[in-house]
Amino acid sequence: MFLKFRFSLIIVVSVFINLGFCLNENDACVNPRQQSGKCIPANNCQLIMDIIRSKPKPEEARFAMNSKCGSSNSGTLVCCPTGNVGGRIAKLPAPGDCGSAGTQDRIVGGEKTALDAYRWMARLGYDKGPKGIDYHCGGSIINEKHVLTAAHCINDVPASWRLKQVRLGEWNTATNPDCLDDACADKVVDIDIDRIIVHPSYNKTVRGKYHDIALLKLKRAIVFTDWIQPICLPVTQSLKSAPTDNVIHHVAGWGATETSIRSQYKLELKVPGVPLSQCNDAYRKLVKVDFINSQLCAGGERGRDSCKGDSGGPLMRQDNSDPDEPYWYLVGVVSFGSKYCGTENLPGVYTKVSEYMNWIESNLTE
Repeated sequence: MFLKFRFSLIIVVSVFINLGFCLNENDACVNPRQQSGKCIPANNCQLIMDIIRSKPKPEEARFAMNSKCGSSNSGTLVCCPTGNVGGRIAKLPAPGDCGSAGTQDRIVGGEKTALDAYRWMARLGYDKGPKGIDYHCGGSIINEKHVLTAAHCINDVPASWRLKQVRLGEWNTATNPDCLDDACADKVVDIDIDRIIVHPSYNKTVRGKYHDIALLKLKRAIVFTDWIQPICLPVTQSLKSAPTDNVIHHVAGWGATETSIRSQYKLELKVPGVPLSQCNDAYRKLVKVDFINSQLCAGGERGRDSCKGDSGGPLMRQDNSDPDEPYWYLVGVVSFGSKYCGTENLPGVYTKVSEYMNWIESNLTE
């Protein structure tokens, strides 16, 4: 069965060019993950050949087929990413394999989410020595080996704390497994962190918390289940350039900051995007800071906004361009809002993920 599938994939790779791709060999290109590369023969692209020679997952097969960029006397040409140094580039899942909605439209009890809502959410576990592991801050699963979070969740915590692990599949922090009505989730999954990558321009002494973003590489791959899934990232130009002002976003979490936690249950809330100029006007009066284009603001209602999310957790939107396959994607990382959360006319501040896609992808390795 596998040989038949692999043969079929190779055949599709070979004939797909006839559908209209017409770049020439060595032309510059951009692949389906929005990585820059060169249009070269498929058998010269290690990334594509690794996929063909392996037992590819559906998203890998789609990526290989959609990487075609032309044909030449050398055969099929593919857009092969450049700068693949330090190991094969870890893949980002494509829509259909990330951001699936679950049943979060079935909200239970006000702002409490459904049991399987926002399955990409992670809790960050800190080793506090004799006190053991405690959970502060959040993050978002973006592929099998990486979680995206905020830099301040790493650099701004007490020196005696050591970020050790992530907890996945959580809903109720007081029970394991979690159950709601007649449904029960699997038990939570804890995975140790192998490497922490903080954005090099983050400086915890700067009031504006610019470049507040970090990657966590895990020691072992996540096994995706009905309760644990990745969220999509804004890899396409349409998502990168999508407006955020006055657009409804979702924030979710346990209300955990780098030093406290507010809720036993996973919560969610809808928050409107706020123009950066309006956000700057509000914060100048309080902390005398100006935010930059790699940040965005949302919320600003008394008792709401990032009080319901986690520091380092996700600000999300659903892309409905394909009504048959809507998916959630990550717009922002909770950054500045949690300390002042719920203050009227003071929006939460988020790191704008689309501005950091090159940095994220360049730091993904298997």
